[in-house]
Amino acid sequence: MHLTGKKAPAIIRDKLQQLDLEPIVEQCFDWMIDPKVKIAVKVFASEALFNLRSRYPWIQEELANQLKFLMRNGTAAIQSRGRKLLELIGDE
Repeated sequence: MHLTGKKAPAIIRDKLQQLDLEPIVEQCFDWMIDPKVKIAVKVFASEALFNLRSRYPWIQEELANQLKFLMRNGTAAIQSRGRKLLELIGDE
């Protein structure tokens, strides 16, 4: 989550631009979907995916769908982060 954020050092952001991050994107979505994964992991995975949405435009719609699904019966943590991210995405 922190490595993909805007506050990451420029050297790290530059290095990430050279890497294929699709396997990481897939893993983050897997964590969000898996009911056995702890909610904190889901929250941080959703934040990392949000940070990567400009690099992989298809993430935005899929992330919004996953957040809405998790928020239906989710904990306060996922409700709070979900509302924040959906608002930033513009899909609330």
